[in-house]
Amino acid sequence: MKAPGATTLLVVSILLIIGAAIGLVLGGLALLGAAYLETIGEPLTGAEWFDVITLFITAIWQLIVAIICIANRNKLEKGSLLAGLSISIIVIAALSIVYGFVIGDDFQFTGIAGLLLPFLLHSGASKNKKAFEMQSEA
Repeated sequence: MKAPGATTLLVVSILLIIGAAIGLVLGGLALLGAAYLETIGEPLTGAEWFDVITLFITAIWQLIVAIICIANRNKLEKGSLLAGLSISIIVIAALSIVYGFVIGDDFQFTGIAGLLLPFLLHSGASKNKKAFEMQSEA
């Protein structure tokens, strides 16, 4: 049986890889900026370090999940795994939006876009999961 969510998983995963690459570049620039500030005697605060570190961690996790999704997009039996991984990205994106509100950022469209792609990823994974369940019952 053809994996019904394979195309969705592929396209969304490619977009997530692009986003993760941008996140890693921005994280690198943030680290360079932090190093510069340290040399001139103005170190980052704890919250600013938290931002830099979480940017790196989320970008790396997003990259890992996207690669796993691409590698397993045609394997119906991996639908549950991919659905779980996509939920982890959804949780991270939702926490990012909440964190933005807590620190006083205005509403940003990028926060919603950051939530949309993981939901699409979950949709593709769920299609594969359901197809596997139907295949197992038959």
